[in-house]
Amino acid sequence: MKRILPLVLALCWTLSSTAQPILKHPDAGAPLEARWAWAASEARSADARGGYWVGYSIERWMRARSYMGSFSTHDRRPTLSEVIYGVRAPDDMRYQDEDESLADAAQRALNRMTDTETDEELMQKEVAILFRFRRGGTLEQVHVSNISLSHNLKDLPVYWLGKSDPEPSFAWLKDQYQEARLEDLQEDLLRAIGLHRLPTVIVPFLAEVIASDARGEIREDAVFWMGQQDVPEAFAILEKVLDQDRSIDVREKAVFSISQMSMPEALDKLIEVARNGEHREVRKDAIFWLGQKASEKAVALLKDTVYDDSDTEIQEQAVFALSQLDEDEAIPTLIEIAENHSNPKVRKKAIFWLGQTEDPRALEALIGFVQGQE
Repeated sequence: MKRILPLVLALCWTLSSTAQPILKHPDAGAPLEARWAWAASEARSADARGGYWVGYSIERWMRARSYMGSFSTHDRRPTLSEVIYGVRAPDDMRYQDEDESLADAAQRALNRMTDTETDEELMQKEVAILFRFRRGGTLEQVHVSNISLSHNLKDLPVYWLGKSDPEPSFAWLKDQYQEARLEDLQEDLLRAIGLHRLPTVIVPFLAEVIASDARGEIREDAVFWMGQQDVPEAFAILEKVLDQDRSIDVREKAVFSISQMSMPEALDKLIEVARNGEHREVRKDAIFWLGQKASEKAVALLKDTVYDDSDTEIQEQAVFALSQLDEDEAIPTLIEIAENHSNPKVRKKAIFWLGQTEDPRALEALIGFVQGQE
């Protein structure tokens, strides 16, 4: 009894404001595998009838206004940070420093509504990886979420392992993926693996999944997360997928993944596919993502496609892509197409997208088109 009592006191359940039972590992510096063994042992002893959660977190560089997980302004549940640590995370959407002035709070709220924080602004955020187990220890689901967001833990016990370095986290998740038999669980695990930034080990792993006989959705997920690694080795694999993969859906996902990469070769590949792609849907996707990039190369390719391509559907997609550019670039270009293009369907598409703006130049052009028909 003398030996058991200190252990009970050290590992006692803590309760949040919602009475969410949390049991934290006493040594966050222990190897992750040892912490997992502790959680499994504790869960067996507790005999959690409704199941339980095991969770840990990693640090991830993310854009200042990006989040993983779900968020609702009407969600009254505490955030994971409040449940686990008893405090709000600094990047909590609802967070406010007690010493913050009303003016500073208003400016911070305004920043979230405008573009004063650039897409390039990055910060390290803590992301929780949560494993839901059935009674008896069968892994059922894996969820990822910023700790600054809330998560429905369904009042089940949570065994919290603390923070992990990326390498042991990836190794553990890879083992779970290889053991998983349910495809939904494999998708969950791929998502958790993909959020790690470890190109030297994750790129080869994802390449194996892409080359496997797994169903299309899993291979598509692997292609998506390959693009998030954003290194030349990942690009080389995605380029091969785009040129050779047996599935059109997987090729389309590769277009998106390449569009998210920062290297110049990625833009050149999008232009190549938009111009000469073998499949219409893949070409349309490449054209769409070129429209999200305001580079001179991309705009020039879109304009050439509108006038020179022989496929009307491709021309119309290029018109849409041009409509997504900055208005000072898009409006004059759309007006020119509406006035001068030889294909009536393409002219109508340009007129349609002019009508979706509130720009005075577009309004005057539309009035002119109407009056010209009278």
